[in-house]
Amino acid sequence: MYELDRLKFMKTDVVPESVLEALDGNITKAMEAVNMVDAEIDSFVQFYINRIKESQTYPEDMFKDQMYLISQELIVEEGFSQDLKSRFDLFKLFRKHVALHKSQEGGIRPGSVLEDIFPAAARQ
Repeated sequence: MYELDRLKFMKTDVVPESVLEALDGNITKAMEAVNMVDAEIDSFVQFYINRIKESQTYPEDMFKDQMYLISQELIVEEGFSQDLKSRFDLFKLFRKHVALHKSQEGGIRPGSVLEDIFPAAARQ
């Protein structure tokens, strides 16, 4: 709210050129940083989809065996290690994406991957 009040104030007063130039420079730097992050996310999604495509040659039993092994580790692990649980959740998500890739004409969409992996960002 403070920033909004400051912006309203700035509308009514003359802002020195140096302040405007500094703001413009900061906005430009922030936009460049956002563009870099977007490019990295796009690269990650493409890498991930390539792994999904590669996994199409893996037998379904391999996925079942891996799920079983991880679930057994969770049973043995006292307190359900958060790292192990996260790995299990990610593996389930990957398996879901493999199935979606097989079932959808043209394969899985990058938007679907982003929505599943970064759900909070997809809602914005």
